[in-house]
Amino acid sequence: MSKTGSYDGLILGGVLGLIISYPSIGNWILDLLDSVIPSTWDWFGSYSLTVFVVAIGCIIGFIVDKTR
Repeated sequence: MSKTGSYDGLILGGVLGLIISYPSIGNWILDLLDSVIPSTWDWFGSYSLTVFVVAIGCIIGFIVDKTR
């Protein structure tokens, strides 16, 4: 049986709700990452930034799961 925190779903749902409700937050995150990630990492064409954002989200989720 997996061990889940009592507030994990609440926090992740709230963050997702903020990003959906305020697309400017999502645009700010994408602009920030676009300025940080070098253009030589353009491995997936125009979808590179999207792939990196999903990968960063997966890594953060993995870290949250492993630190409990």
